[in-house]
Amino acid sequence: MGVRQNPWTPTKRRGPIAAESSSPGPAVVSLPSLIGKPPQESRRVRAPAFTFGQKLEPPGLISKAGPGPATYNTEGMTAKGRAGAPSVSLHGRWPPPRVAPTPAPCDYEPIKAVRVVYDHAPAFSIGLRVKPPKPGGKTPGLVKAHTM
Repeated sequence: MGVRQNPWTPTKRRGPIAAESSSPGPAVVSLPSLIGKPPQESRRVRAPAFTFGQKLEPPGLISKAGPGPATYNTEGMTAKGRAGAPSVSLHGRWPPPRVAPTPAPCDYEPIKAVRVVYDHAPAFSIGLRVKPPKPGGKTPGLVKAHTM
């Protein structure tokens, strides 16, 4: 069984291609950068986006600065925490949480699955179970039939 080859004819040209032109093509168009802030237009007035220094508060507002290091109480503190012996509690520890047991492969019993697959009598009732009255209990008297 040989390979069958069909004759191939090129498709008809619909117009010139870009490789035949002498222009530089899309490289002439300068697209805006995707990184950073878009460049400013020379016709628009814009405030500077960045500053060279720190913005200083007016001299009258210096009193609103935060508290100094002398205002904190550091007695009994070290660089690693509280100074002193470790504290203990008299409470017991909780037992570790039990992991829910998962069934093992040997726990599968197909005999128990018969009740699920086949029809059977209902196992639970929806109504309340009424207890029979106790002998000598508090019950209404018997209603006597009215005879004429």
